Amino acid sequence: MAPLFQQLAAKYPKASFLKVDVDHCQDTAAAQGVSAMPTFIFYRNKVKIDRLQGADPNGLENKIKQHVGADEGEEPEVVAGHADLTPFITKPQSECLNESDEHPFTHCLSSGGGYLQSDCDEQLIINIEFNQAVKIHSIKVTAPADKGPKNIRLFINQPKTLDFDTAESFTSVQDLE
Repeated sequence: MAPLFQQLAAKYPKASFLKVDVDHCQDTAAAQGVSAMPTFIFYRNKVKIDRLQGADPNGLENKIKQHVGADEGEEPEVVAGHADLTPFITKPQSECLNESDEHPFTHCLSSGGGYLQSDCDEQLIINIEFNQAVKIHSIKVTAPADKGPKNIRLFINQPKTLDFDTAESFTSVQDLE
């Protein structure tokens, strides 16, 4: 895996690749829960976001693509100095009310080509849980003009997912048209 690791480091210059000798850094290995070799741990903004254990060349490159981008020439569509918050979303704790079975909430959290759609009317309530405190700078919604949301109401720090009646009666932090 060592030669592949070096090749991937050259192929994905936006990522930082670090190698730790577990024989010399036993405390670090123990603190990170490394029990098998090789173990690859992925961080973003000093937060552990993923790990891969074992010699799986395709799996390693797929994880790198997932977290860095599919192409070394690919430019992220983010504001300078800001980061995509998708890796900080706790997907099992996030939910959507009125999601369609054919086009569920998970589609809007990935770049796999799917989309989110309501199952009954034009309203959706989306609750996104983050695994750490975040500051939202912008929200990107990609949709055809005639299919995308017309109005978005933002609420923050709610103890539970709002229902439609509560959302209607609460004052939002920001409304977007």
